[in-house]
Amino acid sequence: MTLQNFNTISTFITWGVVLTAAIQLWETTRPLKGKGLFLLLGDVHALGVIPWAVYVFSQRASWTEVALPAGLGILLSLPLIVTTNFVAAGNGRMKFQRNPLLYLFLIGIPFLRRYLGINWLFERHPVFLPHSHIPDINLMIVMYLTMIVVNIYTWRLVSYGRFRQLQRKAAHMSSV
Repeated sequence: MTLQNFNTISTFITWGVVLTAAIQLWETTRPLKGKGLFLLLGDVHALGVIPWAVYVFSQRASWTEVALPAGLGILLSLPLIVTTNFVAAGNGRMKFQRNPLLYLFLIGIPFLRRYLGINWLFERHPVFLPHSHIPDINLMIVMYLTMIVVNIYTWRLVSYGRFRQLQRKAAHMSSV
């Protein structure tokens, strides 16, 4: 892999990060209706990585190379989890509670994933040192994408749980 190839891949990943962050910011401004399944399915495109990740991890990875990106994804989702809350918006709908920290994290964490994740992977598996090490680029990309998917879906699953809990509480209060 040359530096030019890496820069091309990096550009596509960066735009994917920007679009994902923009979608997540937009989602926080609209009231949620129904059972909140949109919370779980908002980034369903990210799940397309799973079959490839399972294949690459089963063929080429050690347990450490699976656990570290998953752990980093969970760690990066904690600020989002802590700052995400819902409030009743009327008409039986819920919406995200406005929180400047949530918006800061929604914008900042994708860039942390992008720059810290890529730097961590490429420092661990040097690509540009000729004849010293031939990295497994597929494993490196799968590790990075695993970190993103775990980050997004840890936050979305916890948010969905909170949403359903608040929805049940509001339904119980209206029936009493």
